[in-house]
Amino acid sequence: MIAKFLTWDYPIRILSVFTSRSRGTWRQWPPQHFALLADICYQHGYKIFLTGTEEEKPLTETVGNLTKSPHINLAGKTNLGALGVLISNASLQISNCTGVSHMAAALKTPSIVISMDGEPERWAPLDTSIHKTTN
Repeated sequence: MIAKFLTWDYPIRILSVFTSRSRGTWRQWPPQHFALLADICYQHGYKIFLTGTEEEKPLTETVGNLTKSPHINLAGKTNLGALGVLISNASLQISNCTGVSHMAAALKTPSIVISMDGEPERWAPLDTSIHKTTN
């Protein structure tokens, strides 16, 4: 289902950002799913950037180890401002329903939000023309 969103008609800047963690583990999409999606995005010409906090680094390293695609792991290496610059220059943001999904909405960066909390309609970005939410 998510792969169909990769064909959106937006200028390609070949940059994609993945964030792999939410506060509750029950709200986290499995790392192997992010890795598979990274491989699909790479095949569509995206550069893969894994992002997260220093505490999330083991999780982004797991995603990085599972993906077959070249990627840059920025976990623990960005502050909020740098993360905002990265997201604002991305052509696509894919993440769990967490803070960066709201940053993408505010910055008008097309996004796919994976909502595992059972309330995607409650937390989804309002502009459904550039933001897609799935569970």
